[in-house]
Amino acid sequence: MSGEILGAAGALTGKIVADSVKEIRQADAAVRKELVSEATKTTAFKQAANTRAKRIAVKEALFLQLFRPIRGLIGLSAEYFENNFDEDMRERIEAIPENRRVAPKPIVAAPAMQGLAFSLDEPDLKELYLNLLASASDDRKRDTVHPSFAEIIRQLTGEEASLLRHPLGNSAHVAIARVRGTTSGRGGRTLANHLLPLADSDTGEMTVDAEVPTYVDNWMRLGLVDVEYGTYLVRGGAYDFVAQRPEYLKLEAEYANADITLKIEQGILRPTEFGMAFGRAVGMRDQP
Repeated sequence: MSGEILGAAGALTGKIVADSVKEIRQADAAVRKELVSEATKTTAFKQAANTRAKRIAVKEALFLQLFRPIRGLIGLSAEYFENNFDEDMRERIEAIPENRRVAPKPIVAAPAMQGLAFSLDEPDLKELYLNLLASASDDRKRDTVHPSFAEIIRQLTGEEASLLRHPLGNSAHVAIARVRGTTSGRGGRTLANHLLPLADSDTGEMTVDAEVPTYVDNWMRLGLVDVEYGTYLVRGGAYDFVAQRPEYLKLEAEYANADITLKIEQGILRPTEFGMAFGRAVGMRDQP
């Protein structure tokens, strides 16, 4: 009996000690928090914070100087690089931990900066070049930044860059279709190619861009996506958009009285591994 009492007393004592330690720690944390809060109001703290901010700004400015020799190498002395380039890059460099910042390889940085110089009036392309330079300056990403990425951006339009954000940024398989016209006993031909479920983000109404089939062929040529007809998404309603597309409705009206049957061929547009690596390098995977 006495052993049980002693055991219970020991357990109770242990709980009291544990609770006391917990209360002491909580009180200590509250005191520390209050001290820090009061300290931030002092002139000394503000001066220290200001000094640290200046020190960080100086380090960032020094890091950005690494791009200057590359500018000289390719003869870039335009007003943008003298006045705005550092500011545009600074907000991207700030996102890289200081111990992860490295000098970008010239084989990547030089063509990227050259392409940037000719894309200042194309915001979507300008953003891709800046993000590519930032990725090339981050030792966590630098080895995955292929030298061809700058050339790929050069071969895109701003509209293409915007459309690519979905498949490359989300590794998404996208429903795609083409419309073929078949004639009894005489085969058929493609009447509309690479139809995508494009719609205005504000109104939800379908949008038409006559260049989209060319864009898709270009993405395939660059190795960013694969398109395969005959393989399709099994998700219900994935291809309902085709019969509502203006291109399809136009063909229906055009061939209403002709001996031609319209056939919708379903397919999939999917990003390649190369395309996803490109998307990561130019910041597409960081944005919706």
